[in-house]
Amino acid sequence: MSGGRPARFVAGAGLDRAALASAFARDGCVVVEDALSPSALASARAECDAVTRAYARLGGHADPTERARGGDASRPASASASASASASGSDSDSGGEDASWLAEQLGCVLEVPSRSCACCPRDDPAARDARSMRYRGAACAVARAEMRDALRADGAIGSLAIDLLRCRASDARLFNDQYIVKPPADPRRLERGTRPEKSAFPWHADSQWMDASDHATRRPYLSMWTALDDATEANGAVRVWPYPSGSVSPGESPVVVSPEVVSPGVVSPGVSVAPSPGTAGTPSSPKLAARVGAASYPVAADALNAAGTPCPRGSVLVELRAGSVLAMSDAVYHRSGPNVSERARRAWMPQFSDGDVLAKKKKEGGEGGWEWGPVALAAPIDT
Repeated sequence: MSGGRPARFVAGAGLDRAALASAFARDGCVVVEDALSPSALASARAECDAVTRAYARLGGHADPTERARGGDASRPASASASASASASGSDSDSGGEDASWLAEQLGCVLEVPSRSCACCPRDDPAARDARSMRYRGAACAVARAEMRDALRADGAIGSLAIDLLRCRASDARLFNDQYIVKPPADPRRLERGTRPEKSAFPWHADSQWMDASDHATRRPYLSMWTALDDATEANGAVRVWPYPSGSVSPGESPVVVSPEVVSPGVVSPGVSVAPSPGTAGTPSSPKLAARVGAASYPVAADALNAAGTPCPRGSVLVELRAGSVLAMSDAVYHRSGPNVSERARRAWMPQFSDGDVLAKKKKEGGEGGWEWGPVALAAPIDT
């Protein structure tokens, strides 16, 4: 483990999982270096490229992962290499179209289940079941078996999620399964002084969508942001603001929440939320840790964006080498800048929850009325 915030750990037999969970509860974020093996990293990159190609077909776009003309025909290029060629104006087998649609139409987010997959029948309930990982079945041309294994309770990513959520394996759920692909900058646009801001993400907390909703259940969840390419400031690495409450020392006054700094629905204005005695602001319950952490921010995330504050004091740019994970609570503030490099930047970001995250939805089939169902996925990972 390294000092600083967020704390950095190295995956492997020597990983102190208790210290990992404690650091995550304190800060709302933690880094695990080399979480994916070289083999798993290669599979994740291949799956990401397959998902990208599927979305390109779905949207009628040229394949951004095809090699540029003149390359080695025996080795298809990665998304980052070939998209770079597209961005720099090289002709490609598909006509040289750039990959800006990834940001402009999809917000850089590519979900794995079903929406991009043409190989699973739309009327197959098993493939569409939000409460299982059957969308990653053997018949799917997009999904890779090694990534499904990484998501399981004993897998490289799933096991870390269980430690950080501090939940039983039987309660852990895969909540979202998605790739984040930031297309490369077009040098011609940069020369005109136009930055590719559409590949940037503003300050936010992942669960802030719940704040104004009374139609969703609040369950702790986290994002396992996994770098598939080295993540740098130039290509849009994540900047995170660890919980300010993580710096509270034993014996200090509790965090006092005032009406002007509380996001609606996080915690009632004027309520004092005290860290557990002797834990320096690291409650044992992830739900309480998130409430304490979220309440300790001196300003709402939207106010940071409105004020044009990209780097508030205490925030940290988290550069990662490929295969490493930045785990983030659903309540921690984070953002990322645009990709101004000449290569695409890929990341895998599965999300896990402690129990089902449900929302009230209209009943299917035109029957009328409402029913509770999964917001996204609610797939057990212990099977």
